[in-house]
Amino acid sequence: MRVLYILSLRISTVGLLATVAAGLCTAGVTVSESTINFKTWSEGLPDINPWFELYPSDNFAMYPYTLRNNFLSDTSIVTWRQLVLENEYLYCRVFAAAASLFDSLSPNANALVRAAGLEVAVLRHEGNAAAAASLHSQSRAASPTDLFLRYEGTLLNIPDSTILSDLGAEPERVLNLVDDYLRLGFYSDALGLLGQTYPDVPANRREPGSVTPQNNALIAYYRGYCRQLAGSSPAADFAAASGMTLPYLFPNRSSSFAVLSAATQWNGSDAAAHSLLGLLYMGRRQVGDAVAEWQRAW
Repeated sequence: MRVLYILSLRISTVGLLATVAAGLCTAGVTVSESTINFKTWSEGLPDINPWFELYPSDNFAMYPYTLRNNFLSDTSIVTWRQLVLENEYLYCRVFAAAASLFDSLSPNANALVRAAGLEVAVLRHEGNAAAAASLHSQSRAASPTDLFLRYEGTLLNIPDSTILSDLGAEPERVLNLVDDYLRLGFYSDALGLLGQTYPDVPANRREPGSVTPQNNALIAYYRGYCRQLAGSSPAADFAAASGMTLPYLFPNRSSSFAVLSAATQWNGSDAAAHSLLGLLYMGRRQVGDAVAEWQRAW
């Protein structure tokens, strides 16, 4: 008896095939592509506000995007593109609508710009440079200052002489983009940002007390974490991060749990990683976990 899995994911087809195929028994696996017609419910607009719990009682998984759960009563027959992977044990059907999943998002201007930037990245990874460049041009016209779109432009060979200084003025801006690339599974793009040497900028263009991203411990920890996800050793980056000073560093991202936990698992005596992880727990009012991390740091 075979098990049927039906997936609909917002990741690139190539990455999806590699991920799913890796989980299958390698003997006798076949891959095919076709279309299928079936009844599909239409969607209303999602809530434009992502769902966050103000005071989570445990490691609450924050979902950074609006939930698409506003399904309407009307239906129609829709043609879906499908990828099928199967062997004698498993039949896996994947509806590969990677880029088009962003098309039905809220017409709120900020939501559309965010969605457009992610779609540009997906199109670029799918090898559709022309469509990516076209959407990028339309989106930049609507939001010329958006940092994600500007950086995506450089990956499409569109010059931007000030993007590195604008990102480098605040390391959190870099991590904003890195978080999006991590959610998409685009580790090489994240590493490109994390490995840059950013120009120093005048003090009146920086957050008080901030340093350039290449001198920021969190940036270095994220860089090591991305290398680890990409299959390389994080040792050099984690070691560099542990030797940096930590002034004005207050980690607050959900992704930082995985990053700093990976660093402490790599080196249990990394006081900097334990200290930052303690701050992260304290920010979520998980006092016991915070104290435990600080005790490990000292």
